[in-house]
This record gives sequence, C-alpha cells and structure tokens, in this order.
Amino acid sequence: SLAAARGEAQASALAAQALFPLLSHDEMRGQPGENELADAPTDLEAWARVMRRLVGTDDGTEPGIAGYRQLFALAFPGVVRWSDYDVGHVAQAIAAFEVAAFDTRGAPFDAFLAGTRAAMTDAEKRGGVLFFGRAGCAACHRGPALTDGQHHAIGVPQVGPGHDFALEDTGRAFITGDPADAYRFRTPGLRNVALTGPWMHDGAYTTLGAAIRHYRNPRQSLFGYDASQLAPALRTLVDADPLRQDARARAIDARVRDGVRLDNAEVADLEAFLGSLTDAAALDLSAAEPETVPSGLPIDDE
Repeated sequence: SLAAARGEAQASALAAQALFPLLSHDEMRGQPGENELADAPTDLEAWARVMRRLVGTDDGTEPGIAGYRQLFALAFPGVVRWSDYDVGHVAQAIAAFEVAAFDTRGAPFDAFLAGTRAAMTDAEKRGGVLFFGRAGCAACHRGPALTDGQHHAIGVPQVGPGHDFALEDTGRAFITGDPADAYRFRTPGLRNVALTGPWMHDGAYTTLGAAIRHYRNPRQSLFGYDASQLAPALRTLVDADPLRQDARARAIDARVRDGVRLDNAEVADLEAFLGSLTDAAALDLSAAEPETVPSGLPIDDE
C-alpha cells in the first residue's frame, strides 16, 4: 500500500501517481522473467529494488548509480544514509519535475480572467459563453484544471484492442467491480486540450471538432461512428457488438443523454474556446528533455 511506502511520497496526489507506473508490467516494470523488478514477490519489494538500483546500499553491496546518488543528495539534503531513501523520494522528485516542466498558466483564457479582455478573440469568447452556459460543459469540466475529477459515461465508441478483454474497456467498473460504474471514465482536464489529440479515453475522435460534435447526440455518435477518421490499421478495432453497444448506450449519463443543440458555428466557437486554453509555452517542451541521464541509457529523440 501507499502508506507502507515511507518518506514523503504522499505529499501530493501527483507524487503518489508517479509510484504506480513503476509497478505496471505493461509500463515500466517489464514482464516476469525479464528483470529483477518484474520478478519481485511484492510491490513493496519492487519499489525497494528500484531504490537499490538508483542509490545502492550503505554497505556497498549494491553501488547504485553515482549520478543519481549526487542528485538525490542535492534534492534531499536532510537524508543521511542511502538506506533512508525510499520510493517516496522518487515520487517527490518526479512530481517536482512535472510541475516545473508542464504546469501551464499562461493561456489566453488565463490572461482574460486576469483582466486582459483583448486576450481572447470574439469566437473564443462566444465559445466560453456556451461552455459555461447553455452547452453545459462546465457541469463536469470545472475548476482550475476544468475537470470535476469524477467518472462519467458519455457513450464513446470503443476503439482499440480493449483493456478488460477483446474490444472492451469498461472504465471505472474494471477497478471497482461495481456494474453501476460501467463505461464511466474520468473527466479529463482541458488545459492544452487542443494539443492532446486524438481525443476521448481511447482516441476515438481525431479532431477536436468531432469530439465536441459527439455531445450533440451521444447515442447516435456511438452507433453511427465513422471509422474512416482512423488510421487504416485501427479501423478493424472498432467494436460493433450489438450487446456491448446497447450496454454502452444504456450507461450514458443523464446529463448528456439527450444531447446538446449546437449548430456548426457553435461547435466552431466551442473549439475556438478550447484553443484559448493552450499555453504557448506548451508548444515547445524540448527544454524539458535532458541531453543525457545518469544511468547512461539512450534517450529516444524520435
């Protein structure tokens, strides 16, 4: 459990989140038989082995990596022994990097809220009035990051091989086991959303306009999904099973079930407003990529 991971890993949700990719066999841990992390008998032991890789042991039986030892000592000067470092320090370091590299507060929308009325175009302003008004987007997309942090079912077409089993992602229900959570996915934050396509949890929509139009009639969008927008290799991975499609349709949240009346001009205005959430600093993040890392592993620059 997280509570068993010592140190200050729980200082923020961002830091806590950083712990879990280390444990996922499909992300960073690897498959059993491939390395000592994948073969660790428990998650706690896997985290402990990560630390031995990075900073080694007090008795020198595992030397760690000199560059990481130096960086950890600089970042956490209060830690005396190598054995006093734990995965919580890794989590804090990753979270601090993410905030420094990716925190965005310089979008036109931010300038507008700060009093610079000319920061947004007329189309962006019209879209904002729709977003926070009749279109009802702010019912779920609210707060500083424009997300309520909750899970909702909106009838997104199933694209891809499936997380639960073939051509099936049941969303929150896969975690909770509660049928009432079927096809509910967490509301995404909308900061820099124009840069994060394809959109929806599975990338079903390849333009932001198409993602917005989904809300005009979610059920119709589900059953009438146009797979031609996808790359050819993905078009055969669209689920059309009638039973699962019916289940997805039945799960659609009441707030969006009847759709939102939006003409094409209003869709364009909403798209313009979402574009006003883009911080120009997010257009080039190359400065966040180091030239080298202490482990000496190659950095993929493709």
